[in-house]
Amino acid sequence: MDWVYSTLWLLGVSVCEIWVPVSSTVIGCGKPEPLLNGRLKVISGSQNQHLSVIQYHCNEPFYTLPEGAKRNFTCSSDGKWKDSLKISLIPQCIPMCGRPTVNLPGFGRIVGGKPAPAGSFPWQVLLSANGRGGGIVIGDRWIMTAAHVLHGHTWQDVRVYVGDNNVQNLTQSPPLEVASLHLHPEYNNVDDVEYDHDIVLIHLQHPITFNAHIMPLCLPAKDAKYQTGRNGLVSGFGTMEFDTSTNNLMYVPLPVVNQTICRKSIEGRDERKGIPSLTDNMFCARNPEGGKDSCQGDSGGAYVLRKAGILPGPFWAAGIVSWGVGCGQSGSYGIYTRVANHVDWIKKTIEEEEQKTICGRPMVSIEMHQRILGGEAFVGDNNVENLLQSPPLHPHPGYNNTDGLSFNHDIALIKLQHLLTFSSSIIWVSGFGLKDDDEMPSNLRYVRIPLVDQVKCRSSIDEVRKKKREAPDLTDSMFCAGLPEGGKDICAGDGGGPYVLKYGGVFWAAGIASWGIDCGEPGQYGVYTRVASYVEWIKKTMEDN
Repeated sequence: MDWVYSTLWLLGVSVCEIWVPVSSTVIGCGKPEPLLNGRLKVISGSQNQHLSVIQYHCNEPFYTLPEGAKRNFTCSSDGKWKDSLKISLIPQCIPMCGRPTVNLPGFGRIVGGKPAPAGSFPWQVLLSANGRGGGIVIGDRWIMTAAHVLHGHTWQDVRVYVGDNNVQNLTQSPPLEVASLHLHPEYNNVDDVEYDHDIVLIHLQHPITFNAHIMPLCLPAKDAKYQTGRNGLVSGFGTMEFDTSTNNLMYVPLPVVNQTICRKSIEGRDERKGIPSLTDNMFCARNPEGGKDSCQGDSGGAYVLRKAGILPGPFWAAGIVSWGVGCGQSGSYGIYTRVANHVDWIKKTIEEEEQKTICGRPMVSIEMHQRILGGEAFVGDNNVENLLQSPPLHPHPGYNNTDGLSFNHDIALIKLQHLLTFSSSIIWVSGFGLKDDDEMPSNLRYVRIPLVDQVKCRSSIDEVRKKKREAPDLTDSMFCAGLPEGGKDICAGDGGGPYVLKYGGVFWAAGIASWGIDCGEPGQYGVYTRVASYVEWIKKTMEDN
């Protein structure tokens, strides 16, 4: 309890002076949410009280914050930690790729190779599936390897080991649990001579925590260049000279070979039977005089190139060890899957598999089209007739729109009878509302529209009232979105749909389509329920029901 000094006045004359108690409430935000693969430190303030400032940091050099992500959060007057944009969603640490903490020593001579220092190839994977193979860490739940390494095997057969350069040390540790295998749909090597699209992805059951010994390799750009003569590095636990396997990770530098020269070396062999074809989804590497090569047991490992620049850039996955004729023999070359040709498939596979159970991360990337008024049909099962039937309804207790003009607290929750199986997400503003020809579409439509200043929106509503038209009030529990020139908007039938914002790679529900005056008309905006104002009610309602 605090006390203030007060003077009692009677008919304008001071008669006594007293101390009176006043209630005092200390605003606190509670313990800040921890950052996965990161940490936080207190910048100012104490005991997580009002105006205290904290700062998030990722565990560098293995993780970093996305570009533009806010790291400073302040304890606000409503008892929540918020960044400078008044958003309480903490950032996410993303893995750094292709930057070993150990510099590779001078290039040595797998066949003609050198032992790799600990931590020098942190993306290296040892695979075991009735034989030894290599693999590449490309994400915290994803391993990339050659399809032929796992051909004929199920996910239960595969053992995945990471984090050490010694086979004995690796196999003494428990393998990583595999969730599923994703074979490239065009790989078809039934006769062991078709290695086109020789690539498969392994989805892990649990995420890897990256450190100096385990780090992902960067994926290439779709238009990545494979310049002839450029030196890359290959690493593996495969065969050394004299057909002996190695227990230690070996590496060797190998230059990219001209595709025409490599093709001629294959086509010019006396015995062509049983030799695969060289396709545009492959490339070749190795010294023409022989002595250095990737061999049996190295299959599935990485051929890496380093991003060029003034400062050394990260390493990226140029190739996957695939096949070859001989091993280190003069005039023949090692053949690698060209990863750049498969980047779209890799990303699509990862998105579709990983986003099935993660909120706010759509399985399909969002392309910006014109509008729901004349908008684009979206993917998935978005037909009105196929949507789930839902029972119990929980409207907000403050909602009372008996006159058709009171849209304050325009929010309700619906509890479903059965659990949903997530397969896709909702993006931007989407709905089944009217198209520009006043017809009700059967497919979901979506549009991108910007937020509008509250004062500007209120003024637009006042202009309507000046024309003797009735209009609802714009309250602080609402916000507006749209374009002053019109043309993009929500319409009748879109009410209740989401307005979402993207922050730190995650979509979140900013608003619920509520009401508007006309539909896509110049100078008028769509009005949305401000979801942030109802988070506590939403949580409590869900907990109670």
